[in-house]
Amino acid sequence: MTDTPQEDLPTTAATIKNAVQLCAAMSNAPRMQILAHLLHEHEAYADQLRMVTGMTQPAISQAMHILCNAGLARRHRRGQRTYYMLADVGMLKQILSMANERTIHDSARQL
Repeated sequence: MTDTPQEDLPTTAATIKNAVQLCAAMSNAPRMQILAHLLHEHEAYADQLRMVTGMTQPAISQAMHILCNAGLARRHRRGQRTYYMLADVGMLKQILSMANERTIHDSARQL
C-alpha cells in the first residue's frame, strides 16, 4: 500500500459524509460477515444469509438495509425472493486487504 500525499485526498463534505456512512455500515462484525459471504458467493437471499450468520430474519433485513443504503450491497427480486449482491467487489477486496495488512502488522508487532 502506498502513501497518498495529503493534498491528493478528497476532503469535501460529501466525501467525508460517505466515508462516515461506509465505516458505520462496516463497523458491525455480522454485517462484515455478510459482505464476505457475498464476496465469495456473488449473491444470496435472506434465508441463506440467516443460515450463514445465525442472525434472525429481522436482523438480516436490518443489516441489508444498512448495507444497501451505504452503497455496499444492492438487491434485486427474482420471483418471491430478494437476492443481495455486492455493489462494488473491488472496494470490498481493498477493505479486506487493508484489514489483512493491519492484522499482519499487529501480529508482527506483538512478537
